[in-house]
Amino acid sequence: MSTTTTDRTVRSMIRELINASDLTDWREIADAVLAGIDPQDYADALREVLPSYVRLVASRSRQTGSIAGPVQPAPQLQQVSDDGNLPPDAPRKHVSSKIRAINADWRERLREIYPAADGTNKHLGDFTRHDLLAMADRLRRHARHTMARAQGWTELADALSVHQADTVAGLPVSVAERLVKAA
Repeated sequence: MSTTTTDRTVRSMIRELINASDLTDWREIADAVLAGIDPQDYADALREVLPSYVRLVASRSRQTGSIAGPVQPAPQLQQVSDDGNLPPDAPRKHVSSKIRAINADWRERLREIYPAADGTNKHLGDFTRHDLLAMADRLRRHARHTMARAQGWTELADALSVHQADTVAGLPVSVAERLVKAA
């Protein structure tokens, strides 16, 4: 970035705005950050934030079950159908398009990108047993952390009742200080 943003990254600009302003709307914060970037630095700023945005879009795509772009063909599996006669992908009579789409969803999921055991990102279809177990461990750690945070938020809500406060800012300082750290 040029001289106007040499010592300031987009990330630090966002943090400064969040800490120093009353803005709470993400778009307003983004507009304020953009206003603070010299137009000559737009390419550098985009290069800095784009990886995080790509990760966000990929994560949300996994959560909503929609992957943008064309779906790559899935590898052919060597399976026999339950009736032993028809291959698994053989068309069946009177199957609705909705059911066919649901049945094809797993193929699309093979193209989803996740962090692998070695720290790189891979498509789910390329995951090994080691990658899958590492992801399971990662999710368990995340779940424990999320449950602990949820407990902190519950304790904060309970403190409002105990101290008859309407907002967190209305709690006694010693209580707020201890509980906000846990939330």
